[in-house]
Amino acid sequence: MLALRNSGVYEPEFRLLVMVPAFIATGVGGFGLGMSISQGMSIWICAVFLGILNFAVGVGCTGIITYTNDVCRENAGNAFGITMFED
Repeated sequence: MLALRNSGVYEPEFRLLVMVPAFIATGVGGFGLGMSISQGMSIWICAVFLGILNFAVGVGCTGIITYTNDVCRENAGNAFGITMFED
């Protein structure tokens, strides 16, 4: 869809849109988990917020790795290694 708007040209930056739900889910999951733990809520509520946070981490990592592989085609292996080293 974005490539069609860009005259049929694919840009690696289109993959960064995946990061938007990851940022939102990180905020909801992190603050919700902290709030539920600090107020002594049920373990099931904590588990829901932890699941949202886990989803955000998975989507965020996938977005970063696919973007890095698209940008650094020739050196994708090295870029992947540096990304994993920094985490």
